[in-house]
Amino acid sequence: MGFPSAWVSFIMECVTTLRFQVMLNGNPQVPFDPGRGLRQGDPLSPYLFILCGEVFSALIQKEIAFGMLTSIKIARSAPIISHLLFADDSIVFARANHQEAECIRSILAVYERVSGQVINFDKSMLSCSHNVPSTCFNELKELLGVNAVESYDKYLGLPTLIGKSKNQVFNFVKERVWKKLKGWKECSLSRAGREVLIKAVAQAIPSYVMSCFILSDGLCADIERMISRFFWSGDASKRGIHWLKWKALCRHKREGDLISQGPQRWKKDLIELVFWPPTTKEILQTLLPLVPRQDVLMWPETIDGAYTAKSGYEFVKQQRLRSSPSSSTGQPPPTRFWKALWTAAALPRCKEIAWRVAVNIVPVNGVLRRRGIEVDDTCVFCKTAVETSSHALFSCPVGQQPSVEKVLARLKALESIPSGPTVSRTVEYNTRWSHSQANVIKLNFDASFVDKVAGFGLIARNNEGLIMAAACAYPVGTSTALLAEALAFRWAITLALDLHFLEVYFETDCLQLYEAWNKGRQGSSYLMSILSDCRNLISGFNVCRFSFVRRSGNSVADRLAKDSSKYPNYVWIEEVPPEVEVLVQSDVIANLAT
Repeated sequence: MGFPSAWVSFIMECVTTLRFQVMLNGNPQVPFDPGRGLRQGDPLSPYLFILCGEVFSALIQKEIAFGMLTSIKIARSAPIISHLLFADDSIVFARANHQEAECIRSILAVYERVSGQVINFDKSMLSCSHNVPSTCFNELKELLGVNAVESYDKYLGLPTLIGKSKNQVFNFVKERVWKKLKGWKECSLSRAGREVLIKAVAQAIPSYVMSCFILSDGLCADIERMISRFFWSGDASKRGIHWLKWKALCRHKREGDLISQGPQRWKKDLIELVFWPPTTKEILQTLLPLVPRQDVLMWPETIDGAYTAKSGYEFVKQQRLRSSPSSSTGQPPPTRFWKALWTAAALPRCKEIAWRVAVNIVPVNGVLRRRGIEVDDTCVFCKTAVETSSHALFSCPVGQQPSVEKVLARLKALESIPSGPTVSRTVEYNTRWSHSQANVIKLNFDASFVDKVAGFGLIARNNEGLIMAAACAYPVGTSTALLAEALAFRWAITLALDLHFLEVYFETDCLQLYEAWNKGRQGSSYLMSILSDCRNLISGFNVCRFSFVRRSGNSVADRLAKDSSKYPNYVWIEEVPPEVEVLVQSDVIANLAT
């Protein structure tokens, strides 16, 4: 391997100068010198063994380079594998033919000669694919002087071959558990003693195998059944009376149930005791329905929790945009900019120009120079800076200096340009607060949402516009603004029932919530779960209606939601906070004007 002779001599001095003594009946015997091998426990031995293994690897790679050995690939895009080394065990891959078998035998012979190690052929085995004829297999086995791998041989305690039936291959795990349980049958163990033995031995037996392979559901059920019978009756072969479900027994003793009985609430103190802080935060932010339901899988990127190809595509696209922003466009404009740009009723060519400016593909000198075109990248107006889109439009001291807001304002002005007759498909919604019918209480609610913390606001008024109640709630943990609005709706219904309002109108300024409610869809998402709670709750009213109003008609609830941090979990009866009184009066005046 090219090591200096002085270094080799030094290492050999360390290896060959040691002596051993054997203790016999507590007395050391005559010392003797080892003639070969490495000393176990010596910190130098692992490094020397790795060096020898490197020689073995180099011999194999050399033959592969000469075309004498063929490597394998487990998949088209997978790396080529020629051999695997684990401690003092090696696995060599090759084609099942005489040429490559002879090559392997010569490599082993050279390795034995240069390293001083001897291959134990009695412990070496040959395994071939099912496509290799039995005659060829036997010839290769004789040529290499090794044994054949049997169907149920094990390596490091694990099966070497996995067939079609996993139950048959891994049945040894079940048998080992069975022998342990049968061995304890005659012992007079209490149920507490059985618990200790199950945890310490029976459940530990499959752990090693399950760390490498996925056991079948049937095999796991059989093992679980044996352990359960042993726990209840003391005999794995007798059923006995199972006084409790096995799943209930498998809960952590400190947990019991993480959700309190009655109203669905997390047991915060218990969760903080059992879990780490990041996990605790995620658990407490998980929304709970008012009524217990079966846990189901749901896709969080759709309103109803059902996966769609479109939502999956959009999710992957957004993830890629976040992880690899475009180097040519720099930091992209905010979402509000794109929404205002593409929904503007301006001429298409005007919006196209604005888009080119936003993504920095206007053919100014700086962009042309960066794309390899030999031009002077200096600004043609100020002659002092590189001419980029942002410089030419926003920061050039000679040219005009419009801002993003000015660009959007210009697009807004272009909306007045006549472009032929159009058909409006926009649904007209109320923009002002209005009275309810006689004997009906109208409840306007809203939610604020900042950094995954929501605040709720509500005002209840009768048909004459008189204040019946107002309320705030804060803080409420949630993940999206839409969920915050849905939780505010559920909170508003619960509060109305507590105040004994029997004929009510609920009004929101969240169009997504209003549309989701009217569609009446069922689903597994958090939103659908909350709306399901709301549908169950409104059965307590004699009259109930849900409507939508623009933000301008929901200003009181909006202000209460934004100020909820100042009035956490507060309820006013027939009054409102002083700073909201002006907004209440404005609603009344606007309603009279109509």
